[in-house]
Amino acid sequence: MKEKSRSLLAFGAGLIVSPLLLGLFAAGCATSSTTMNDAPIEDYRAALARTVSTPTPEAEQRGLEAWKGLLSNLTEENIRGRASRVYADETFFNDTLKTLRSGEAVEEYLLETAKLLHSGTVEYHDTLRSADGTWYVRWEMVYRGKKLAGGEPIRTIGMSQLRFDAEGRVVLHQDFWDASRGIFEHIPVVGPQVRWVKGRL
Repeated sequence: MKEKSRSLLAFGAGLIVSPLLLGLFAAGCATSSTTMNDAPIEDYRAALARTVSTPTPEAEQRGLEAWKGLLSNLTEENIRGRASRVYADETFFNDTLKTLRSGEAVEEYLLETAKLLHSGTVEYHDTLRSADGTWYVRWEMVYRGKKLAGGEPIRTIGMSQLRFDAEGRVVLHQDFWDASRGIFEHIPVVGPQVRWVKGRL
């Protein structure tokens, strides 16, 4: 009985504290840009400057298709032993949730992600190449998380910026997508608070 009381107390405290923390977060978002942390942007810019390369068109196409094949099916079987070959040993990877710097780290991260999913697929739409050899791929992802949205499918859209080395391996992968809509809005207890904060902005 005491254990049940403690659980209810902790749950109730979470309901009270979560809106307060999110309110403080929202207030922080409203402060001037000079107080914001620009380190992730500088990190990204440094990666852009570092990854200028001129692979052959064949290497780029080979790398692009390998990347699409890797992420189109987010299962452990598809990722294990493959991601570390699709990404270069030294790479810059940022999916708006995490920044990684090696193909081995990317593989470990994708494997951990796959373990949290019932299923995950990516459908690719527009694919464009800029004059400097940067690729932009617009995609739509559908996945079912074991602890998200009650196991119901979650659909989200985004775009990836890619660069490849001379062997066609990914040396830069920067995602642009709404992580709050794609993940945080679907977390039990926290999700309603995130939607409330977004509604207040």
